[in-house]
Amino acid sequence: MLFEPRYNHMWRGTDICLPKAPLTVPDANVFPSVSAEPNIEQNIDDEGIGRIALCFGTCNVLTLKGVDEPQWGLQGVARQDSILEQFHLQGIHIVALQETRLKKLFRAKDDRYVLVKSAATASGCYGIILALSKIHPHGLVPSKTGEGKPVYFTEQHVSIIVAEPRILIVRIASPILHCIVIAAHAPHSGYSDAEIQTWWEELGTRIPTKYNEWSRVLLCDANARLGSVSTTHVGDFQAEVEHRHSEYFRLFLQQQGIWLPSTFSQCQVGPGGTWQHSNGDWKRGDYVGLPVQWCYDTCQAYVHTEIDVSTITEDHRAAIVKFEGPSPFCRYRSRPYQKVLPDLAIDTLDPHAFAQVIQPDFTVDVHSHAYSLEQQILQSCTKRLPKRTKHPRKESMSNETWQLVIQKRDWRKHLWHTRDLQKHTLLRACFKAWHDLPEVTYWDHISDILRQQDILIAQATSYLYWLGKQVVKALRHDDAVFFSKLAQEAGTFVHPQQAKSLWRVIRRSLPKFQPRRLQAPPEQLEALEEQWHPYFQQLEAGCTVNAADLLTALPSVSN
Repeated sequence: MLFEPRYNHMWRGTDICLPKAPLTVPDANVFPSVSAEPNIEQNIDDEGIGRIALCFGTCNVLTLKGVDEPQWGLQGVARQDSILEQFHLQGIHIVALQETRLKKLFRAKDDRYVLVKSAATASGCYGIILALSKIHPHGLVPSKTGEGKPVYFTEQHVSIIVAEPRILIVRIASPILHCIVIAAHAPHSGYSDAEIQTWWEELGTRIPTKYNEWSRVLLCDANARLGSVSTTHVGDFQAEVEHRHSEYFRLFLQQQGIWLPSTFSQCQVGPGGTWQHSNGDWKRGDYVGLPVQWCYDTCQAYVHTEIDVSTITEDHRAAIVKFEGPSPFCRYRSRPYQKVLPDLAIDTLDPHAFAQVIQPDFTVDVHSHAYSLEQQILQSCTKRLPKRTKHPRKESMSNETWQLVIQKRDWRKHLWHTRDLQKHTLLRACFKAWHDLPEVTYWDHISDILRQQDILIAQATSYLYWLGKQVVKALRHDDAVFFSKLAQEAGTFVHPQQAKSLWRVIRRSLPKFQPRRLQAPPEQLEALEEQWHPYFQQLEAGCTVNAADLLTALPSVSN
């Protein structure tokens, strides 16, 4: 390469003279992009005022149980799904469920909510779930077009500060909402005054001091009656006689800067009872507390009677607070799209394509050179990228059955296409007739077209149904062949000492399930953020540096 004609001016006899340093300075776009971290203030790209529209909810899901039921809570997937679905249909953004009684916390994915859990005790008491909606937007961020851009909760917005059977404290940091959510279940009247006082005092100290300026939201079963003593944090609406434990709860609200909308007449709508006493009276024991720093346009508190968490007797109801108002927002730098080559594209890369890569001279810096090579290789592979061949996931499916499945898929697409075509034909005919009124003379031609489309739809539907029967028949035949071979192979192991070999054959044919992971993922633990990030940086990953700072440091490094 060095003997090419373009390098003749660098040769001095048998020596070659290269530039002491590159003459070009790399642009910031040539460096790999760094993913945005919403919790780091340096990634803030823009600030302003947005809108939040939040609906909070809290409910104790431990209902009265019968003699034959040892425990309730959220035992069972169906019960948990039923309760979450009810809150989702009512548009609740953040909901806390107390007394879930889940001793093992599996990291199950939910399409509706981001779930944060705290386990119950070893004896199966308490436990909390905090759910944040993925589907209902909790705020709007102004965009350049003037229309608000909705913001949804993701797992990256949530970090766990404390997770205990009675306490679940979570930090929420979304572009439109920064707050600390406290989901708690206070001790009941069976505990002593000293124990309850200590519990409320320690609850406030569990939040690190670096979050002293953050707003606090409280979702709790306080096991306390309020109203007879009125303050700026607790109103006198639907007042109940306070007992000896209520004072500690009021002091906690004052220290944390939290007010209870359900205790003020301008916010509460309807009765406020959330727990039914044995005498039949409904008492107020569950509260949603909002930060005093938040300015609101509308704030409405009520008890939801349509959300049913009961099993035998209805004794708990959900306390709901709807809140709307302005909120400072932070628009973070989004990570630009990066094209990634699949393994199939790399395997099919033509080695002769490298001969067409433009070679820069020695005056170009190494960063711009690497970026140029990357872009040329991406362009070369994109043109030659082959289509990925689809294969059946079911290993026992024969090739003939797979071809029937492909034919059924193609005919289903054809049926969808013909239906859409007829729909668009009708719409165009209606608008055309509306435009040309009263002179419409082409209805006969449109009727002929619609008649032909009806025939195409009928043919596609008939053949699709026939293919469906053929696919089912072929799949049953493949299953019969598969299990016949399995029985024949397993039938050779008939002696007790061959049990391991028998199980090896059967286990090979069982579906492969991934083990369910326990506890919360490490990246959601707030206490690890200041520990594992520096650890991995010092270990091998290096420090996160943006392109502008790196360009500033380049001259000093080169010198």
